[in-house]
Amino acid sequence: MANRQATEFCQYLLPEEAFLAPEATWNLLRGPKATEWLAEQWAKAHQYANTPEPPVPATGLLAEQCPVGPREGILISLPPADLPPEAWFALLVRTPDGEAPFRYFLLEPAPDAGVADNAAQAPPAPTSTLICERQPDAGAHHVRGPGPLASTPVTAAAFIIGVARLLAEPAESA
Repeated sequence: MANRQATEFCQYLLPEEAFLAPEATWNLLRGPKATEWLAEQWAKAHQYANTPEPPVPATGLLAEQCPVGPREGILISLPPADLPPEAWFALLVRTPDGEAPFRYFLLEPAPDAGVADNAAQAPPAPTSTLICERQPDAGAHHVRGPGPLASTPVTAAAFIIGVARLLAEPAESA
């Protein structure tokens, strides 16, 4: 079963902040208190998840500025994901030419990724992922395509490159 705190954080709370207060969220994530703010939001996510599970430590939460093709981005590293709809990373990309000022992407475990039975004893094995996008229209969730293997030294960079390629594709006409 997916961790409800992690799901609440990456699928609902963080994109809601980004879509409802885009510039304030962008400035917070680029500022010196980004990690502190993320940890506060992580704690809120546990409350909002309303789960009897103990809180998951905010280990690994980090915001870093990064280029996403020709656009500005902020990569948010999350505590390790196990099952969908948790996520390994979130990526907020500035899109001044789009409908919203930002687009919000996630690198999620693929449904077939699973969790090893001996996960506590074995080192993490690379797992398959999906690049997904949450959109401001009622929190729509879209799978955009396969992502890089998770839990490798190049996962974050490959995710950023994958999103840059998606953004470079021509928009679909209705």
